Amino acid sequence: MPLLNELEGYVSSQFSAIKTALAMIKLEARLAGLSIYPLLINLCFLLVCLTSTWVILMVALGYLLFYFFGSLLLALFGVFLLNVITVTLLLVYLRFNLKQMSFQKTRALYT
Repeated sequence: MPLLNELEGYVSSQFSAIKTALAMIKLEARLAGLSIYPLLINLCFLLVCLTSTWVILMVALGYLLFYFFGSLLLALFGVFLLNVITVTLLLVYLRFNLKQMSFQKTRALYT
């Protein structure tokens, strides 16, 4: 009989620990839900500011190229080329990051 009582106490304590952990997860999720809305608004405003800064920078660069070379086509091509180079570098960096996140060494152990 004492073994059954101890087993019953062990199981009930495990259920209590699981209930406590679930209650903490629910509270954390509720707390995170309260702060996600201002975070998304801030992220949207940051995106708008970065986009407008990039556009102003590209217009200024286009104007400078037009001023120095006197050709609108050359100025547009220069700005376009800078954007293509930037996108290419960002894609290379993205590929590098995805490769680092893919756990190649871990997968190599299991293949």
